[in-house]
Amino acid sequence: LGINLLCGMFRYKMFGLKKLPLMIFHISFLFILVGSAMTRYAGFEGILPIREHTQNSLIESSKTSLRISAIKDGERYSAVNDRYIGNLPFANSFKLKLNLGDDQAVLKYKDLILNAHYTYKENNNSDPLLVLMLSQKGSQGVDVKFEKGEVKNIEGV
Repeated sequence: LGINLLCGMFRYKMFGLKKLPLMIFHISFLFILVGSAMTRYAGFEGILPIREHTQNSLIESSKTSLRISAIKDGERYSAVNDRYIGNLPFANSFKLKLNLGDDQAVLKYKDLILNAHYTYKENNNSDPLLVLMLSQKGSQGVDVKFEKGEVKNIEGV
């Protein structure tokens, strides 16, 4: 398409002053074509979250990957699984091996939990605990912990 457009520009002699607006119009299509080809073949999809009054140089890619790393004897070892990790349980069977010098660690896929969220369970084997964060204007916050039946005097309160 781009070659055809460029050849048409030469064929109809659009490089003269008289046909300058027409030439600019056709060159703009060539720029759009080059930009779309660069995006298609050299680009990637991701998110660059930038909050107000901040700077960020980290891009969150939409491509899923799994990375494991370990430190042994002061040396860092890592491995990456770049395969697609999907929602279907049978599509996610993989093993990720991490060579640790003479040893080897293996990470095996067990199960995918869809729509997972944290739940809190009551522990009846321990005493209740309450943690409050107290702060005053212009000062650092203080964590205050109360165990069952405990009374504290905090700055006269």
